[in-house]
Amino acid sequence: MTDQPDFLTEYEGLAAEIAREARAAATDFGDRIDALKALTPFYVQKTKGLKPQVDDDDDMPNFSDFHKKIHAVK
Repeated sequence: MTDQPDFLTEYEGLAAEIAREARAAATDFGDRIDALKALTPFYVQKTKGLKPQVDDDDDMPNFSDFHKKIHAVK
């Protein structure tokens, strides 16, 4: 077995490197936008599931309510 980092560690490192380089003063605005577009899917996947979803509107039906009603009928 080798001491090489796994894929996800390498991917996170690459994303951090892209972000650092995009923030450099010499980076053109268009290149900053392109870097942001490239990093957005990574950020979404990285943060997915970190915050519990809060139902803001209790009057509106949602899947959780539907699920509870199905199991109540059984």
